[in-house]
Amino acid sequence: MNLFSQTQWILKNCVIFLDVDGTLVGDGGAKPDKATLKTFAELKKSNTLILCSNSPKKDRTKKLAKQLHVDWTKGIHKKPDKRVFDELKFPKNKQKIVIGNLFCIDGRFAKNIGAEFFPVKTLLGTHDIWTDKCFYFIDRYIFSLWI
Repeated sequence: MNLFSQTQWILKNCVIFLDVDGTLVGDGGAKPDKATLKTFAELKKSNTLILCSNSPKKDRTKKLAKQLHVDWTKGIHKKPDKRVFDELKFPKNKQKIVIGNLFCIDGRFAKNIGAEFFPVKTLLGTHDIWTDKCFYFIDRYIFSLWI
């Protein structure tokens, strides 16, 4: 598994739900690096991208979505709840993809909305503490078996 920015994505005409923390930026980060922005731009050319974050800092996700010129999940529900999907306005008949770093959240969200899940390696940030890293390990090696 690679980081989001190191993956060659060959996706066309899909609705892609893209996790923010751990996928586009490190946990709590506000600005993707150049490689991530390049990968994002390539995906955006032929797909509909929607940013998804469970962070309580909605202003950060809104600002990032505005900077990247994409939609984001604005509702009160959080992944993996199917209602996140139901609250959005887009063509529901397109192929759905969830790209994220956590099987227990992003993988379950994909399963709940009938989407494919493309897991990526967690992008660590400067705010990640040892308990976060333990959780990433548990998610990768235990929850991945159930999805």
